[in-house]
Amino acid sequence: MQARWTGQLLLIRSEAGTPGESSSFDFTWFIPAIVKYRKLLGEVMLVSFVLQIFSLITPLFFQVVMDKVLVHHGLTTLDVIAIGLAGVMLFESALSGLRTYVFAHTASRIDVELGSKLFRHLITLPLSYFQARRVGDSVARVRELENIRNFLTGNAITLLLDVLFSVVFIAVMFYYSGWLTLIVLLSLPLYILVSVLITPVLRKRLNDSFARGAENQAFLVETVNGIDTLKSMAVEPQAIRKWDNQLAGYVAAGFKTQNLSTIANESVSLIGKLVTVATLWFGARLV
Repeated sequence: MQARWTGQLLLIRSEAGTPGESSSFDFTWFIPAIVKYRKLLGEVMLVSFVLQIFSLITPLFFQVVMDKVLVHHGLTTLDVIAIGLAGVMLFESALSGLRTYVFAHTASRIDVELGSKLFRHLITLPLSYFQARRVGDSVARVRELENIRNFLTGNAITLLLDVLFSVVFIAVMFYYSGWLTLIVLLSLPLYILVSVLITPVLRKRLNDSFARGAENQAFLVETVNGIDTLKSMAVEPQAIRKWDNQLAGYVAAGFKTQNLSTIANESVSLIGKLVTVATLWFGARLV
C-alpha cells in the first residue's frame, strides 16, 4: 500500500444528504414546526375559546334588557347591566389584544424556522432538480408555501376552534328551543352538499390557476435574466406577444376560479338566510 500510495487523499460524500433532508417535501413537512409550538398555540386556542364564550354574553345581556328592564322599567337594573357589560367588553378587548400578540409572536417564530428549513432544503437538492425546472417555477412554488404557512398558523386554528365551539352554540340553542335547533341541524346536509359539489371543481381550477401563474413567473424571471440575449436578437415583439397570451390565460383562469368561489359563497349565504327566515317563522309560531 505504501508503495502504491501517492500521498493524495480523496474525500467523498453522498449528495443524497441525511434521511431528513431527502424525505418527501409535502404537507407533513410543516407539522413538526407546528407541534414544536403546540403549547403556545394551545394557549391561543384557549384564549380564543374564552372570547367565544364572551360572545355569548352580549346577547344574554340584551335578552335581560328586553325581558326584565323594558317590561318592568327597572332603571337600576339597567345601570347594573350596563356597568357589567362595559366591564366584560373591556376585559374582552384586553384579552383579544393579548391573544393577537401571542399569536403573532408564535407565527413569526414558526415562519423563521420554516423559512430557514425551506432554504436549507432547497440548497441541498441535487443539481438535476434545478436543471429539470425553470427558475420561475421554483420561485413560484416557494412563494406558494407562504399560503400554506398562513393556513396552518391561521385558518386551520380558526377552523378547529369553530368546529369545537359549534358544539357549545348548538347546546345553548337546544337549551332555548329544541325545534329551532333542529332547523339549524337540518341545514347541515345542504352545506355538505355544496362542499361536495364545488370542492372538486374548485380544486381543479385552483391548480390550473397556479400552473399558469407559475408559468408566467418563470417566463418573467427568464426574460429578465436573458434580457441581453433577447435584445441582441431583437425578439422583443415575440416576447411581448407570448407574455400577453400567457397573462390572458392566467387572468381567465383566475376569473373562472373567482366565479366558482362566488357561487359557493353565495350558495352558503343563501342557505344561511333561508335558515334565518325559517327560524323566525317557526319561532314566532311557537311563542
